[in-house]
Amino acid sequence: MNRCRVSHLPVRENRQWDVPHPACGYTTVFRGIGDNIVYAGVNPHRENVTLDYMDVEMFFRVIDETGMSGKPLYTIIDMQKVTCITYRYKKDFVNAAYNWGPEFKHVILFNVGPEIQTVAETFAAITPGYAPLSIAGTYEDAIRKIMALEATGAAGDEQMIEHADTKDRSFLFRKEFLAALARMSWLNLFDHHVCMPDPDEPCYSYMKSLEQLQNDLVSQRSGQRHTLEKLRREYAWKVEERELLIKAQADLNNRLEQQLKEETCRLRARAASMDMELTRISTAVVEKSARLNDICRRLSRLDLPGHLKKTMTGPCSQMISDYGSDNKPHSGIEHADPAFLSLLHRRHPELNQRELRICLLIRNNHNTRDIAASIGITPRGVESIRYRQHKKLGVEKHCTIKQYLIDMRG
Repeated sequence: MNRCRVSHLPVRENRQWDVPHPACGYTTVFRGIGDNIVYAGVNPHRENVTLDYMDVEMFFRVIDETGMSGKPLYTIIDMQKVTCITYRYKKDFVNAAYNWGPEFKHVILFNVGPEIQTVAETFAAITPGYAPLSIAGTYEDAIRKIMALEATGAAGDEQMIEHADTKDRSFLFRKEFLAALARMSWLNLFDHHVCMPDPDEPCYSYMKSLEQLQNDLVSQRSGQRHTLEKLRREYAWKVEERELLIKAQADLNNRLEQQLKEETCRLRARAASMDMELTRISTAVVEKSARLNDICRRLSRLDLPGHLKKTMTGPCSQMISDYGSDNKPHSGIEHADPAFLSLLHRRHPELNQRELRICLLIRNNHNTRDIAASIGITPRGVESIRYRQHKKLGVEKHCTIKQYLIDMRG
């Protein structure tokens, strides 16, 4: 097992703790040093590295697998070749500082380049007192700082940036300035009090400008909230208005649908009544045509002069011709057995014109396809009608409609 070259504490390594960030050109490397130090290093794959986000899940896995879970930890972070830190990483860092507080006894950043020095100082300024952060030059400096903290039992007042005189008010207000910017930028906190120096101090103008910026942002956010609330009310009003219109339209549609159903029922009843009347008239026409034919046959057998016989049979023939022309062409009834149709109509007056036609075609030995073509419906429609007719005619199960119609007697 390797040992730390400064503290000589054992160093635990695991390649599975490495987290690659290929898009940003680095790999995060975790190590366990001793029983309370976690090392998080940036292994760069190119010159300029951008930290995109913190590897939170892997951090907790490392402290769990090294047996450090539940202990106050020292954490050292190597920022070698880091030239940019994303907004997401900053948010993650602040979240870790405030929400993982018991896990951090002290955090130390080292190998911090000039490009991110201000961000690092801002981290140090915004971290709470129970989880302090400081900046060291090298790995050795970071380990020695931890050893010194362990030796003195310091609680964390050394989180400030290394400075010769911690009582220097300009240094304290610099920290306050950075912390205030971080609160506004990273946490959206605009109502936090800003400590102001005396008007004659050099940093007064900077702090005053910061205070004015904060007040402006508070006013801006208040205006945005007012505008947002106004938009919400307008939206709610429009939604309510639209819902009322939709409800009114739905009610109208329901009324129209009910009227349509009533009109449909009325028309169907009227059509059924007219169909029955048409059936009655058609049957009567067929019967009258049959009687007229019988009269003509009897007149032709009488011993009468030709001109008188013609005078008597002519009107009958004309009436038969007129009856035939009034019927629907190819309906099948005008060429039917009048006695059969009359008998069928008397026995089953509920049958309509189309059903009488179908009964006639069935009796005359037409198949389903021929019947469908004759009356202008599909074969499936004919089968459906035949099924209903089987019940209407009261045909027994062992008997077919055709046999029933053939066996029908007066």
